[in-house]
Amino acid sequence: MPGPHETPRVSVIIPCYNGERFVVDAVESVLAQTEPRVEAIVVDDCSSDSSVELLEPLLSDSRLRILRHSGNRGIAAARNTGIRASEAEFVGLLDQDDLWLPEKIALQLAAFDDGPSDLGLVFSPVETRALGGGAPGVMQGVQPPERLNEMSVTATLRALYEANFITTASVLLRRSCFDELGMLNEAIRGGSDDYEFWLRLAARYPIRSVGRVTAVRRLHDSNVSSDRQRIIGGTLGFIEQFGSDHEELADLVEPKLAWLHARLGGSYRNDGRYSEAQAAYRESLGHAFSWRTVLLLAMTGLGPLGGLLFGARRKRVAGG
Repeated sequence: MPGPHETPRVSVIIPCYNGERFVVDAVESVLAQTEPRVEAIVVDDCSSDSSVELLEPLLSDSRLRILRHSGNRGIAAARNTGIRASEAEFVGLLDQDDLWLPEKIALQLAAFDDGPSDLGLVFSPVETRALGGGAPGVMQGVQPPERLNEMSVTATLRALYEANFITTASVLLRRSCFDELGMLNEAIRGGSDDYEFWLRLAARYPIRSVGRVTAVRRLHDSNVSSDRQRIIGGTLGFIEQFGSDHEELADLVEPKLAWLHARLGGSYRNDGRYSEAQAAYRESLGHAFSWRTVLLLAMTGLGPLGGLLFGARRKRVAGG
């Protein structure tokens, strides 16, 4: 464990807002790392529950600090508060309801130590555990490119722009990246502030993956990431401008916008918001033509009946 005046090598930022069900477990998973040169910085974003009080017994470990916002400012602002307070060479980002496996930091520091001197970010697959039942499993919503660790900065940026394959709970970042690139964008309130920063980082620094699972995402009824419409809306707020600002992404902008609007349409359709779904599908087709999107638009026009027809069609396809 670091001495009282020793700077830790890793600062772990844990935003907390009404996280009394989870946050103690998250902090304990950091303090239990096999690499002892670590500190946990919890940023309470004006919780109204007992989150802070439940953490107070852990303050006997000098590696825990608790910072508090006087008003609720959002997850990006809470992360930034913790990052600014950190002094370590590396920063990890852990949400209040997720966990780290004991060897996470040790594995990822080894990747930094063995990698190029300008390596900016290391990530990994994560495991999912559904609270209230369900078998755990390895989650990688979007698979990273198979040979990612051998790819150029430009190739990595293009792959990441096409689809976000980095889960926040799995990352370890070089602290100096924030000094050069700036902090997380606090104007993005939909939960995609992390993806926007990954893109900024990938445009300048190499990214690497370790093949072993290092983190656990606990799935429950109040996950921020479960609000797909907010996340997609947040991404749409920056993705076109980012692509326009980077010449190497010019050919990917329209397909990306089409994909996002189609996903938004699917989310609206699943919620029974058929007119909004139709508008999103039309917007998608305005960026790139797809027969599948045309079919979805037509079926959505039939309201609930279209959903039944589409479900039946999917069952027939799956059954051969």
